[in-house]
Amino acid sequence: MYRMLTVATALVATATSCGSSISTSDEAAGNAADGATTTTTASAVESVAPSTDALLLNISIHVEGHNAEVRNEAEYRAHAQQIREVADAAAAAGASLSFEVSAPFVDAAVRWSDTILTDLLAQGHAVGVHADLDVPDLETFTAQLTDMRSSLAAAGVETAFVSGICSEGPWVEAAIAAGFTASDGMVEWCLKSIPAENWPAGYDYVGACASPADCHGSIPGGTERAMHPWFTCTSADWLTDDPDGELLLVGGSGQGVHCLSEDLRGIQGRCALDEGDIDLFVEMIAEHVAARTPGEINVLTLSWSIGNVTTPEMATALFTTVDEAFTDKEVVWSTIPAIEDAVR
Repeated sequence: MYRMLTVATALVATATSCGSSISTSDEAAGNAADGATTTTTASAVESVAPSTDALLLNISIHVEGHNAEVRNEAEYRAHAQQIREVADAAAAAGASLSFEVSAPFVDAAVRWSDTILTDLLAQGHAVGVHADLDVPDLETFTAQLTDMRSSLAAAGVETAFVSGICSEGPWVEAAIAAGFTASDGMVEWCLKSIPAENWPAGYDYVGACASPADCHGSIPGGTERAMHPWFTCTSADWLTDDPDGELLLVGGSGQGVHCLSEDLRGIQGRCALDEGDIDLFVEMIAEHVAARTPGEINVLTLSWSIGNVTTPEMATALFTTVDEAFTDKEVVWSTIPAIEDAVR
């Protein structure tokens, strides 16, 4: 199966409302990175144009779950080693991934003088922000997202995609104001920013959800909606495609690739990638290949929290199994920036 070149995009202009551009927050990111080397994505993955009918397959790695690593070097080194093992296994199979990093991981990488963030780019992976924020105030929300983006820029990584931002507040507007052009991983919880009277039928239960973990299933619209990215400029109506929208939304299955077998069996708690997950992942890919719409961009994106422990052997099995199961005309490994390039 052919692998697609990862493309890292940088924001050129930001907008606070659809179609109305203002000065970019890249200036702030650039100021934070004074004296740092700006990193351009390099790729060890062969660059060959994929079939236009191929399913673009993305796994967003959520690099999270170790908030003490900025103070504990041993904890950080163990976490970073897990990330490297997954990145190496993917690169060896010619696959590119979207690594969405938490603020503690970025701070720890800088504190412990580790080049892992730029190393991931050099392998052909993409690096973005996993914000894990739920802030009701636009000014505060924007400032926190801007700080995260600037911290990555200071570490040598220019990025414009973010996950983990859904909230009852203005998450779309904050992302745009902070200079992000794409976001992924929307789940049921994201409905919280839409007035309840405008929720699709059958989603009233979201009102009782206390956290994203309570409402982490697929967004309304099913496979058809999740497979086709769309644009928005408003948190109050993000489900509606707006051609003038400044933020690209890449929907998802609402599932982690490492939790597929556990979800099927109704098991709650921490997940670890195993053979059952891989088998279900291949079945899911096949279903999405069959559901492709000719002439449109067709996407399947899942998350993977690391965080949770995996093994190099399981990571290798994941990528080689997918490679053996599909051709380049059916499935192409992609990243959030590469999907954004394809859509725009």
